[in-house]
Formats: sequence, C-alpha cells, structure tokens
Amino acid sequence: MKPPKGRWWITLAVGALALAALVSPLFGRWFWIADLLSNFVPHYAVIAVALTIGCVLARRPVLTACALAIVVVEVLRLLPLWAPYPSEAGAADTARVKIVQFNVNIENKDPGRVIDWVVAQEPDVTVLVEVTRAWVGPLRALQGRYPSSLVKLHPNGSGIALLSRLPSSDIHIEYVGDRWRPTIVLKAVPVSEHAPLILYATHLTSPTNPSDTAGRNRQTIALAKRVLSDRSTPKILVGDLNTTRWSPWFDVLTDSAGLRDAEEGFGLQPTWPSLPIGVWPGIPIDHLLVSPDVHVIDRRVGPDLGSDHRPVVTTIGWS
Repeated sequence: MKPPKGRWWITLAVGALALAALVSPLFGRWFWIADLLSNFVPHYAVIAVALTIGCVLARRPVLTACALAIVVVEVLRLLPLWAPYPSEAGAADTARVKIVQFNVNIENKDPGRVIDWVVAQEPDVTVLVEVTRAWVGPLRALQGRYPSSLVKLHPNGSGIALLSRLPSSDIHIEYVGDRWRPTIVLKAVPVSEHAPLILYATHLTSPTNPSDTAGRNRQTIALAKRVLSDRSTPKILVGDLNTTRWSPWFDVLTDSAGLRDAEEGFGLQPTWPSLPIGVWPGIPIDHLLVSPDVHVIDRRVGPDLGSDHRPVVTTIGWS
C-alpha cells in the first residue's frame, strides 16, 4: 500500500523536533550544538503545536501523540516564568533598588539616545556592556549623577561600565574565568544598618563555536564559585550571560551558586535579538539573578535603542 501523501515529511519534522527539544538538553553539558539547541523552548512549543495540528489533519495518531507530548514538555518548561515566586513580599521591603542593564552593542551609533533613556528611568544602578571608547564622553553625563562608577574598556569589545548612587564601600574589577572579560563587583549598603548588597556585573562569551562555548562554560563555573564563596547577602548577578534558563549551563549559576532567575513570575521576556517587529521571536539572554532573600518587585524589557539587545529594568527589594 502506498504511504499517505505527506507522511514522510511529518515524520521527519516530528523526529527532528524531538531531537532538538527533548534530546539536546540532555547532552548540552558536553556538546556545544546541543547546548545551543536547548535555548529555543518557546519556539519548539509553537512548532510542536503546529505539528500537532498537522498530524491530526494527516490522520497520523502516533505522530499526533508524539507532537502533543513535545507540546506538554515545552509548556511545562515555560510555566515557571508565569508562576509567582512563593516568598515574594515586596510590600514589606525596607530596601529597594532599581537596576538598569543593557548590552549597548559595540556598533551602536546613538549612545546619546541610550543615555537619555537611562536618565529617564532614574535607576539606582546602571550596568552597560560592550562599551567602547566612543562611550567615554557620553558616559560622563551619567557619571555626574552617580557617586560611584567604574568603566573598564577592552580592545575586543568586552568593555563594561557600572554606575551606582548607592552608598558603597567598594567597587572593583575582577577577571573571573577569563582575563579578557572583566567583572565589576560592587559592595553597597542601600539602607543604614542593612547587610551589604553584593552585585556582580559581567558579560560572558557568546557561544558561537566550540572554543567560545568552552570559554563561556569556564567563566560560568568560575563565576558560580566566586558568588558562592562570598558569604554576604543579598547577592545579585547581572549581565549578558549569553545563555537562557533552559540551558544546562544556566543551572550552574542557579543550583550551584544558590541564585534564582528574576524573570520568574513576570512571563517570557526575550531580550535578543532586537528586531523591527519586536523581541517576541527572540530569547532571554540578559539576566538578573538574585539570592533567595531578595524579592523581585518588577521586571520589564525596554525599547529598541540601536542595539541587537533590549535593555532590562528590574526593581528588587529585601527586608
């Protein structure tokens, strides 16, 4: 009997999706392509829904069940983003801090627009990555508004700037896992007699090939150890981490370092790539991670400001 028309491509599509969505995360710790594929959970969920409908129309019950199973798995992986964190209690917070973070892109032609937008947000802390010499002048307009600031430029485009209006006892550069990727460490006391807030601002290597992926993974491990070694709390890690919460390497920063994703409870908020049609086809790779004693009061993604990323504004608090 001749196979029903279209059977082969539906079978192939469901099989390929199962490999990418279900199998790749299992091997992401060892193979860079598998890790890369593990980041597209929202896209797999949408494709799986479309394939389920296609399998139903093609009258392929087994394939329908397989496609539907992928839908269920991917939806379960997405659900924590909409589930409020159990211990959130922002109303009782006595210390609140508003943080702006943005990968400005080394080719951004309009730093003045970025500076104007940041000023309008009135953040307590601003973290900018991929800053170059072209940003030195525009940043002076911001530095006058912040008592504490540190700008570190690098020829490979991994420059970083941190500006803070919080009373701080220390702000310095560390090279955690990579001598070309500076991390800024800030120790601040937002409210008198509170425990100091420790903030790590960083930019991990983009995993575009096996070598760079291995570099990012070394940075991730070293960063998790660095955060864990600091006994002070609360702790915050902020920056372009070049991975999503669905990568097995993201678990190194959450499970190993005792941090959690501030995006939880605020829905899916993609930040890259920034496209004319919006960020909804993208993925969230710009993160703010917090220790369990920190409450995330608000988190939102900002507008297109000439970068391939979108800025993120997060308000946190603690008692």
